[in-house]
Amino acid sequence: MSITPEDTAISDGYAYLRPVQTSGVRPPLFCFFPGLPGARDLADCLPKDQPVYQFFYPNLDGALKFPAVEELASAYVQDIRKIQVHGPYQLCGYSKAGLLAYEAARQLLTQGETVSFLALCETWHPRYAQNLTLRESAQFKFLFAVDRIEKYCRNLMLGEFGNTAARAREAVAKRAKLIGWRATRFLFQSANRAVPKSMQTIESTAVLKGYVPKPYPNRFLLARTVDRFEMRLRDQTFGWHICAAEGVDILFVHGDHGTMKDKPHVQSLADKIAPLLADAPQKLKKKADLDVACVDRLMTAFFFPH
Repeated sequence: MSITPEDTAISDGYAYLRPVQTSGVRPPLFCFFPGLPGARDLADCLPKDQPVYQFFYPNLDGALKFPAVEELASAYVQDIRKIQVHGPYQLCGYSKAGLLAYEAARQLLTQGETVSFLALCETWHPRYAQNLTLRESAQFKFLFAVDRIEKYCRNLMLGEFGNTAARAREAVAKRAKLIGWRATRFLFQSANRAVPKSMQTIESTAVLKGYVPKPYPNRFLLARTVDRFEMRLRDQTFGWHICAAEGVDILFVHGDHGTMKDKPHVQSLADKIAPLLADAPQKLKKKADLDVACVDRLMTAFFFPH
C-alpha cells in the first residue's frame, strides 16, 4: 500500500517525499494522505502560495515486514528537515496515516523544534478499543452493529441491494484477511519469507494498529465528518484525549470517511484549516510589528491617560 505511487517521488535525496505544490514562501504543509489523489485535491483548495508536500509508504516488495511507526516517522522527519531545516512545522494526516503524522510531529518536538500545526483527519487512536472498559466496549459494539444495520437497511430501501451485498462481503473479507495474517505473519518472519504481495496492505494495517502513541505536549486538531455512529460515542476525540496534554480541538467537515479528502468535500477541510496555517515570514513580521504597536498604544493609554 502506498500513499502515492513510488515513481512520483522526488529523487534529490528524499526517501519518501514528493512535492504537490511548491509555489509560495509560507511554511510548507506536510501531508500523510494514503491512496489517490493523495493531497492533490487538498492542495488545489488551499491558497496558491501554500507549499504542500506528501509522503508515501515504502515499497514492501521483498520486505519481511512493514517498518514500525516510530522507524518510518524518523525517516519522514529526515525528509522534512531537508525541505525545512527548522520549524515551525505543519503536518496533517488522513485515516491511519495520521498516526505517522502524529509520531513525526512528536519526534520533531523531542528534537527541540516547534510544531505549530498538527491535524489528524478521521484518525482513531489505535488503542481506542483496548482502552475501553467492559461496559464501554459492549456499548461501542452495540452502537456499531446498530449503525451498520441502519445503513444496510437504508441502502436496501433505496434499491441498492447489489452494492450493499458487495460492501458487506468486502468488509467481511478484509476483516478475515487481517485476522488470518495476524495469525500467520510470525511464521513468515521466522522463515525469513517476504510479505506476500496480496498481504502488503494488510501488513501495513496490522503494524499501524499495533502502534502505541506516546503523549503529545501540545493541542492538536481532529478533523471529523458528521457520522451518526461517531456522534453517539461518549469520547468524541476518538481516544486521543489520553495523549493530548493540552486537549484536542475538533473540526467538523463535509463528506464521509472515504470522501473527506477528495473534491468536492475537501473544500470544507481546506476552508477550516487554511486560517490556521502560518503566513509567509514577511506577513508574520508585519503582524508582529502591528501587535507590538497595539501593545505600545495600550500601555501609553494606561500609564499616560489624557
